[in-house]
Amino acid sequence: MKRFRKAVCCLVVILLIPVTVVAGSWPNIERSLQSWQGEKQILLRSTLTDPLLSPVVQDLLEDLLGAGYIVLPAGAQAIAKSGLMLDLRVTDDSEILALRRAEDGAIIAFERRGAQALPSVVARREPVDPQVAPSVKVQPVAAALPTTLPSLPVAAVPSAAATVVRAEIMAGPLYGPLAVSGQPRSLALLAGSDINDLQLGLLYDDKLVLNRLGEFGLESVGEFSPELGTQRGLHLDAADLDSDGIRELAVLWAEDVQGIYQGTDSKPHAWLLAADLKPLLADLAGYLRLHGQQAVLQRRGPYVPFKGPVLSLSQKDGAWSVDDQPLDWGGAIFASTPLNERLALGYDGQGRLQLVGRKQGQPLPGGLLLHDLGDFSGPQLAVSLESPQYRSGFAKEDLVRETYHALPPRMAIAADGSAYTVRRGRSAGLPLLGKPSGQDRIVRVLPRDHRLLLAEPFAGVDAYILDFALLERPGKQPAVILLLNDREDGKGAAHLLIQVGR
Repeated sequence: MKRFRKAVCCLVVILLIPVTVVAGSWPNIERSLQSWQGEKQILLRSTLTDPLLSPVVQDLLEDLLGAGYIVLPAGAQAIAKSGLMLDLRVTDDSEILALRRAEDGAIIAFERRGAQALPSVVARREPVDPQVAPSVKVQPVAAALPTTLPSLPVAAVPSAAATVVRAEIMAGPLYGPLAVSGQPRSLALLAGSDINDLQLGLLYDDKLVLNRLGEFGLESVGEFSPELGTQRGLHLDAADLDSDGIRELAVLWAEDVQGIYQGTDSKPHAWLLAADLKPLLADLAGYLRLHGQQAVLQRRGPYVPFKGPVLSLSQKDGAWSVDDQPLDWGGAIFASTPLNERLALGYDGQGRLQLVGRKQGQPLPGGLLLHDLGDFSGPQLAVSLESPQYRSGFAKEDLVRETYHALPPRMAIAADGSAYTVRRGRSAGLPLLGKPSGQDRIVRVLPRDHRLLLAEPFAGVDAYILDFALLERPGKQPAVILLLNDREDGKGAAHLLIQVGR
């Protein structure tokens, strides 16, 4: 029996030897490498001038090569298209490893060795590597995390507050997830380029609320409520239209009118508001959108969601008015988004993005983006049918009196001419049985020589992205402010999350 036990012990030791991938000082990285089922290639990214002279790199190379991995040393900004990326950062008091999936950049394992306690990391107020994650003011964020963290599980945001701060130092979330009261439908950035200076507008079905993001979360600083019937929030924009350094707001609601024989018909109501929420114009009774430093308007027609040209709003002697001259827009006000004087981003018949001429809206050859951005269904407008139709039988319940038209996801144009929008990868699963799965993310669309290229600078989130605001920060990577919800229709729990790009 003793000989048998010795034999079993020897067998266990022999079996365990090849399982060890990385020396035991990196157990989290080791476990992730053991379970990795993809291509066994690792891009080892660091800021070291000569990585081979580093004892840490030497130990890693011995273990990884011995486990059958192909290792490619590279700089901190290098990007791999497949396999894994291993980020190494060495400071005076710590050695840090972060293991990422190459396909989406998500951190799947994180480890720090020889580091001091977390408060000293926060007190330094500087990232380990400024080229990977721009510096932010970390102290207020850390103070807010314990009260907001448990609200929502988001990709690359571990459950412990300390780990969240570390992830922020490396790359990824800058703030949140922060629980938001009620069920907002849309958001806009009014002011600020730093987390503690942000002023946000949140659009609800019954009101518009201005908020200041401070050390302890959102603080309401003003409201605007229209006097309408049954209403639903549709869209919110903010832009500095008159170059005075203060952004104006365009807010859009739909009023659902019920007719006995006509069904439901949605009438758009829009206001152009000053930063203090005072109307600059009366109800425009149409669709209002802000693009760059321009406010544009389009009307609704009977039995059609959009009718007539897209018109601009102008200011003269402090008074705003609607111009009569039609704009070159390339289709309906939400069907396309201008990129420059000649081109716009529109959609084909299957919901895919494509380059179109700004004047006529005709697609450009070679300008179709074949990537699937998912089935995004934004706020809907009901349009009554001129001739109601029977759906299946001839009972009164089978008579269809209206159709519904959904708004597309937000399209934000950056200063460099690229566009940011939502890629819907999350789904609700089977009715009554399945759970929501998949991730939504913000993607970047780059027009190049009458072609469209797709990049994914932001990590995916395990929630539905209802809306977002682009936060361009001088000298730093852009960030996005996400309006998240547990449900696709926006009727679940809502959260805000701020992500930094890469």
